[in-house]
Amino acid sequence: MAIDLRAMLQTWVAVLTRPGVDVFEAERLKPSATLSTALVWTVLAGAVTTLLDLLHAQLYPSYSMGMWPFSSLMPAEFLAAWEEIPARSQVHILSGVLTAPAVFVVSVGVQHLIASQLGMDRIRLEPSGEKRFGKFGRYAYLNATFGAPLSIIAFLLNLAPILNCLTSLILGIYQIVLVYYATRAEYRLPRGRVIFVILAGPILVGGGGGVLSGILYSSGSVG
Repeated sequence: MAIDLRAMLQTWVAVLTRPGVDVFEAERLKPSATLSTALVWTVLAGAVTTLLDLLHAQLYPSYSMGMWPFSSLMPAEFLAAWEEIPARSQVHILSGVLTAPAVFVVSVGVQHLIASQLGMDRIRLEPSGEKRFGKFGRYAYLNATFGAPLSIIAFLLNLAPILNCLTSLILGIYQIVLVYYATRAEYRLPRGRVIFVILAGPILVGGGGGVLSGILYSSGSVG
């Protein structure tokens, strides 16, 4: 699948700068509003943040995240570190790239299942006859339009310790707002049900992840 970088950036900018149900209504009707597009964007964002993380670690191993000395970043050092990354950190890169879409699919999938059940009595047919509440791929795409760019923005802002705490809070709230608009646009749920989807999804994902981690930890201890 070829990546149209110009169209991708235009979509990201439009969603992040003009949030609203109407924007997501327009996005969901695009031919590119599919699960494959969502996964490509999520993998791309994961690759960018992973490579930047590795580059930071190789250039300035004595600095922690949020303490990148931008003033001492020289082009020659940058290129030298960049060329070493694939050979020395392939496993790290692969795990970072694969983790992002896996977490994305699980979290969006849980929200989709909840929203679909809540919307069973609010079925609306598309012109093609497709049932709107049942299209997981389109909902994943809507979430990726802001999830992918926000993950990169959050990583970059994390390099500035003074801004880290405040910006993390602001971005977190803003992402919740965008999820709200995307869910309303796709499932046509009333406000109360949308809020329930937003709150219940992370709780179920976090709780399931905690249980799984506990099982794996116990299995490792027994073994």
